Amino acid sequence: MALLGFIVLVGIAVNNGIILIDSIGTLRNKRGFRRERAVLTAGRSRVRPILMTSATTLLGVLPLALKFGGDYEIWPPFAITVLGGLTVSMLSTLIFIPVVYMGLDQVKNWLVDIGAVGVGIASLAAIAGAYGVYTRYESMFWGTLVLLPLWIGCLALVWSLLSVHRARVAARRASQPVERIQIRNLTKIYGAPGKFRREWARYDRRNARRLYTGPSAQERKILIDSLLWKFPLVGLMVYFTTYFEDGIWIYLHALVMAAMVTHLGHCISSLWTRSLPTWIKTFGGAIAPRILPVGFLVYIHLHLALKSVTIASAAIWLVFLLLRYLGKRMKARQMNLDNISGRFAWFRKWVYRGVASLPVVGVPRPQFQALAGVDLEIRRGMFGLLGPNGAGKTTLMRILCQVLEPSYGSVIIEGRNLMHNGRVQGLIGYLPQHFGYYAHLSAYDFLDYRALLEGFKDRVERRERVLECLEQVNLTDRMDDPVGSFSGGMRQRVGIAQTLLHMPQIIIVDEPTAGLDPMERIRFRNLLARVSQERIVIFSTHIVEDISGSCNKLAVLNRGQVLYSGSPQEMRVLAQDKTWESVLPEDRFTKIENELSAISHLRTPDGVRVRYLSDDPPNDLEPVAVDPTLEDAYLYLLRHGRTAAC
Repeated sequence: MALLGFIVLVGIAVNNGIILIDSIGTLRNKRGFRRERAVLTAGRSRVRPILMTSATTLLGVLPLALKFGGDYEIWPPFAITVLGGLTVSMLSTLIFIPVVYMGLDQVKNWLVDIGAVGVGIASLAAIAGAYGVYTRYESMFWGTLVLLPLWIGCLALVWSLLSVHRARVAARRASQPVERIQIRNLTKIYGAPGKFRREWARYDRRNARRLYTGPSAQERKILIDSLLWKFPLVGLMVYFTTYFEDGIWIYLHALVMAAMVTHLGHCISSLWTRSLPTWIKTFGGAIAPRILPVGFLVYIHLHLALKSVTIASAAIWLVFLLLRYLGKRMKARQMNLDNISGRFAWFRKWVYRGVASLPVVGVPRPQFQALAGVDLEIRRGMFGLLGPNGAGKTTLMRILCQVLEPSYGSVIIEGRNLMHNGRVQGLIGYLPQHFGYYAHLSAYDFLDYRALLEGFKDRVERRERVLECLEQVNLTDRMDDPVGSFSGGMRQRVGIAQTLLHMPQIIIVDEPTAGLDPMERIRFRNLLARVSQERIVIFSTHIVEDISGSCNKLAVLNRGQVLYSGSPQEMRVLAQDKTWESVLPEDRFTKIENELSAISHLRTPDGVRVRYLSDDPPNDLEPVAVDPTLEDAYLYLLRHGRTAAC
């Protein structure tokens, strides 16, 4: 009868899991949901059907679990199997299946990335290894036991070898010319939670919004409909209190009851809290969270009659309250972790830091938005990325190079979305502001070493490529000198040569002229201009002069937002009729210096000649309109934000 109950249970339990997985697939394939959002949405939509199906089945089978005389005594094993198994399967369907689905989906993507040939080779190697263990120890048990770990290890080894091979092939392959890069709604928030936690937080924000605005008509109807089956479910759980006899089941049942009653309280408060008097809401908010734990402790003490369990549960509850109190103090800025003094300061700091790291009651990591919805289109040629320090330029370039992952948005290169279509080794070359080099090596030896790492195994081919790169950066006459003896500009040219080794179609340089003298900056800009004739060069800097003479397109970035995107000539127009010069007496200039948006000032025999920005300058300053420079337009954009570009 127990086996018959298990067979019936399989038929009932599998159905809910199949429907849940089908719902997830429908949301992903037909509605375009991300994996995490599809899992959460499908799980929440299937809670009520799964609970209702399980509850009705449990009610129908429950009478068979009771022992009657005569022929009915054969049914309790069947009913107990169905009752226990269905309860466990109900929870596993809502928790275990979504987790396994996400894990299997990641494994599937991993196997697809390895390919059928790689999986076949790894499988044959694992079978051969397991057979070797079997023949060595003459034990089927050990041969079977090592099969799965061997298979996973072989897959990992094959994947690693394939990754190295693909990187080298991509680095050696002459890429097709890239004409355009599209950046759409690119957002990066440092310290932001992962995708799954962000999706879960959507429901938390919705519940928090209900406390202030109340539920909408549709949400109210959904809540009322849910109460129609939640109240009977609670009644069924109350009835089960007379059925359980084992201590562990009594305790777990009490925990589930407490969670269900808490959930009902939240549902009821969402519906009617706004219509209640203030004193009732205050009283309920202060008393309700304390009554339920006390009732739980009283219940388990009366039913289990074990003081140790009651004391341990009370201690866990008190520790939780203490941790939540400390977490609230830190969230309310009442406790500064960096300024704890007094007796036992080291211990208190250790405790507070531990509480801050807890996932539920702790303090969330501080978030910083480096990019906020960046939209850009970059075409072949020299593209300048202009902005002050901390504007988000380096973050944007690291996302383009796939060093960082964006929080939202996409990067599309020739119709290929980098966020979904894998890596782009060989397509992009990146030169940071400070790159690593070996000072004792000559320029030729250093580039020869780098070319060897890039996959140029043939000595003749490698030498030709190194000499070609040295010629492109005008370092052929210094190729035998140590890199450590070069000036800053020459070292930057070595960095460009290193970037050009694998012939990338996109070159990204980050603050390359910082610290260089004017002559070196001019040489370096001219070098980049020559290189940009056949590829895309993204030139990031906060020096306006570097952009004005070399880039045909540019974007101004500040605080993670694009203030302007277009040509330098069109950007100058933004400051037209807004750039003025006046000659002021020394004392007058001193009085109004802080009020003027001064760009520069020069003391002359006639007074102080000041250049400033203003939409409507005072007439008493005797302003004279002057043609704006790119620097004038840049400063005007930074001071007036996006409204200046509109």
